[in-house]
Amino acid sequence: MEKDHYKLAIRRLSFFVNLATANRSAIGCEDVLLLLPKEVQSCEQIKQLVSEKLQNISILDGYLIKRGHEALVALTLKKKKESLTKISYAKLFVREHPTLFKHALAVAVSGSTSYMSSTLKEDLDLFIVTKNHTMWSTLFRLYIYLRVRKALSFVLGQIPEYCLSIVFTENGVKSFLKKSKSALTARELISLYPLKGEEYLMYIRSLCPWISEYYPKIHTNTKSFKESATSATLFETLSYAFLSAYVKFKAKIKNYLIEKRGHQIDVFDTICSKDVLIYESRRYKLLKKLYDSEFESMASG
Repeated sequence: MEKDHYKLAIRRLSFFVNLATANRSAIGCEDVLLLLPKEVQSCEQIKQLVSEKLQNISILDGYLIKRGHEALVALTLKKKKESLTKISYAKLFVREHPTLFKHALAVAVSGSTSYMSSTLKEDLDLFIVTKNHTMWSTLFRLYIYLRVRKALSFVLGQIPEYCLSIVFTENGVKSFLKKSKSALTARELISLYPLKGEEYLMYIRSLCPWISEYYPKIHTNTKSFKESATSATLFETLSYAFLSAYVKFKAKIKNYLIEKRGHQIDVFDTICSKDVLIYESRRYKLLKKLYDSEFESMASG
């Protein structure tokens, strides 16, 4: 391995292990391998890097962790089990309710569950892209179903708490990806766990050749996808008018309660338009800044 690539691999490896440890998790060797320079081709090379240059990192059962935090490996395995359980629920949910997702081009698990680091108390985040002019009517159906299902949980049994945290139309996702070319956005895109429309998710990635600037092992082959020919209905217009007001009001209440508990880091903004609904917390913004700062400094030397 060339000297510059060697130094970059060491720095990036250290960054992701420290980040995982700060999140009370270990990171799998195979997972971090995908995020390293292309010159690092195997877990054996990672072990060699750790052995030679990163004595503050331990490798245990195929996981990397800061030395002294080895107990987090067991916690990580527990989180992985919980994440896989939530994903199995999400698969069943999408498969058994095709009407709810009839206008969805893609549905995927996102957030901590897609990273296999979800705890029992965390929501199950869904990433959804709908055909143009159908996003809010889709959300309306989902909100109604999930509220009714939650009310009947004592009869039908518990399900994960779903959070519709990132929802776009076709136009919305294209516009977003043109503006948000960050290392964190890139990692989130490659971490999505598809539930429906895997081909469309691959198309979305193909719109982002910049992903490989951060993670050279990720190839975004050019793909095409015919945009759906849909027009706004009265139901869509009414759904947008009602639900957009509802989610903004609910966000204010939630943020008030979060601040009252002293968890300012979890206060979030609601980005809401006809083509986009995103909840973005202060924690997420800080993480994005951390990624941006680290990758900029890596690029500069």
